[in-house]
Amino acid sequence: ALPISGSLSDPGSREVDEIQKKLGCCGVRNYTDWVDGSWHSHTINASIPESCCITSHANCTSDGFHPKFLYQKGCQTKLHQQLELFLTYIFWCAIASVALQLLAAISDCVLMGHQSFRDYRILDSETFA
Repeated sequence: ALPISGSLSDPGSREVDEIQKKLGCCGVRNYTDWVDGSWHSHTINASIPESCCITSHANCTSDGFHPKFLYQKGCQTKLHQQLELFLTYIFWCAIASVALQLLAAISDCVLMGHQSFRDYRILDSETFA
């Protein structure tokens, strides 16, 4: 597990803050992960990280915080949703690519079907001897 101290100088804390801000999430499952976990008792101000706040609010992360000012979804859920969206995009791009290749193959077959092969000779090794 990544040790999180809550200090801005701690790289682990900065990374978690960045993830929570970008995804709009708080904790693994929800904001109570910070309250119930060991991080809460080990931090200097014994509060939830500011990156959990939806907007800047004076009492967002203090001990008297109100959950309505915090992101309600956990980062695990948000990451799962992002991954599903990405994989769905990749899937439909692959389907579109296959459809275009099939269309190109059918077009080639139709065009080649209209060509007459009377003017062509079959080349073999005797032709070049």
